[in-house]
Amino acid sequence: MFNNKKIKINLDYIVEKFDGEMLLYEKIGSQAVYLNSSAYAVWLLCKENLTVGQIVECLEKRYPKRKEQMQSDVNNAISMLEVNKVIILFDDE
Repeated sequence: MFNNKKIKINLDYIVEKFDGEMLLYEKIGSQAVYLNSSAYAVWLLCKENLTVGQIVECLEKRYPKRKEQMQSDVNNAISMLEVNKVIILFDDE
């Protein structure tokens, strides 16, 4: 779905650990986005200048037992981050 897309991070957000959970907070404003462990792993890789497909490959290698569901998990996390304006997807040209 997004495999060839590159990712730009919205620098208005910072990650905070709160009561054992990861949250992305807007530096200015009141927006907060909860990250489960899968979404947090995707978020960290979004910062590495990878395509979505490369993120999937990286996580498939890291979690081989979840390989069959990794594409779906990453796409769901990317969609959630994009809808919340935490990332912007673009074509690498």
